[in-house]
Amino acid sequence: MVSDKELKKIEAGKTSLRKKCVEPVPYKAILTSVPVWGVWICCIGATFGYQIFVQYGPIYLNKVLEYEITNTGFMTAFPNVIAAVFKILGGPISDLATCISPKSRVKVFTAISQGVMALSFVCLALIPPSLKVLGQVAYTAAVAFSSLMWVGPVRSGAMVARQHAHFVLAIISFINSAGIIILPPIVSWIAPNNTASQWSILLFGICASVVICTIVFSFVGEADPAEWTKSNSSSQVPPTTLSETVQQRDGAISITVNENIDNDDNSGGDVERGGATDNTDKIDSTNVDSTKATNAETHRQMLI
Repeated sequence: MVSDKELKKIEAGKTSLRKKCVEPVPYKAILTSVPVWGVWICCIGATFGYQIFVQYGPIYLNKVLEYEITNTGFMTAFPNVIAAVFKILGGPISDLATCISPKSRVKVFTAISQGVMALSFVCLALIPPSLKVLGQVAYTAAVAFSSLMWVGPVRSGAMVARQHAHFVLAIISFINSAGIIILPPIVSWIAPNNTASQWSILLFGICASVVICTIVFSFVGEADPAEWTKSNSSSQVPPTTLSETVQQRDGAISITVNENIDNDDNSGGDVERGGATDNTDKIDSTNVDSTKATNAETHRQMLI
């Protein structure tokens, strides 16, 4: 068990995470934060760029690049395997890139992720169906590099919002879900017949949205905690210095010693009072015995 004093020393200078000290989420401050909006806007472009291949990748490979139905399954799954590897390696690489500031790191990874995706869209929109291999490479690059957005805008949102990052990430999840719903009507409207020319228009449009959203983030993206993440003084445990600790210990020792002395004095007084009482009782008993003996002797002489 940890005592209250030990818990106080452990929490010294740290934001308290106990339930009674949890801060309310500053929704107004988050919704008016420019860096947070930069994260959300960047995620809008990234969502459309990624979901177009998640939902319509097999259709594009079959109708535009003219892959056989039996091959579209593997061709669609392979880029996601590469994306998983990129996602696993992206975090450690970002942590090891200490030669640049955290703000520059999130912007560089965002530029790489969304920039490669945009170039892949341009390549897919311009190549003829006869260049299947080049189309597959561009398709794989778009899906694989899109996974790096988690060490770009998503990480920026978590670093800016700090303990309130759950709200920022919840909005990102909402954007992703909304993109899944909004994208099918757009594809049906622009590319109803799934021709190469129609898909070129669609890919150019998504490429433009990715570029615009990335540019917005490059100007307003941050990596430092916002002002509204700083805890109130009441929710922090003040640090205890060494001198204060020594004084507290000395005070505790002095109190203990004084209490022991007082207890000893009280005990000694009780013993002395007890001894005096016993002596008094003995004296009284002796006097009574002497009186009885004198009276008995007087009565005997009178009888004689």
